[in-house]
Amino acid sequence: VKSQPTDVGVSNGVTEPNKILPISYIGKDHNDPEVKNYIDNMNTSSEVVKYENSSQLLNKDAGMVMNFDNNDKVASVVFLNSKVFLGQSFKQYQGVLPASLSFEMTREQVEKQFGAPVQTSTPDQQNDFWAMYVINGGSDAAYITYNTKSADYKTATIGDIRIEKLK
Repeated sequence: VKSQPTDVGVSNGVTEPNKILPISYIGKDHNDPEVKNYIDNMNTSSEVVKYENSSQLLNKDAGMVMNFDNNDKVASVVFLNSKVFLGQSFKQYQGVLPASLSFEMTREQVEKQFGAPVQTSTPDQQNDFWAMYVINGGSDAAYITYNTKSADYKTATIGDIRIEKLK
């Protein structure tokens, strides 16, 4: 059994256990004072995109996306490594990443830390390869997209990380 890091992030190689991560807001209402305060203090402009049964808060300068369910609760948080996401350009997320992850990590390093993925995408030439890992003691899922279209490329680095609660 691999050890499962808790909701602690690493920024520039320094562990910051007391840093509040946006994943701590998963499951909270968008009007929750903590969620509103976090969004208000991002110091960057955000765009809200509404869909029939969900919405997204896109923060291109912060390199982050918050996904909301049909009850306006935070469903997941996506941390981006400076790339195109949803057809739009985003800067790299500069905050602390969850579960001791860093964008420089390779798939091999991630799997050494968390074990084999629970689920993976079917490789194709259209989309980058992703894998899902159970993290934070089994409470969360990390969907990690790698900068490759191949499932065999173990030295590919992280393109983005989506964190959501396991049901």
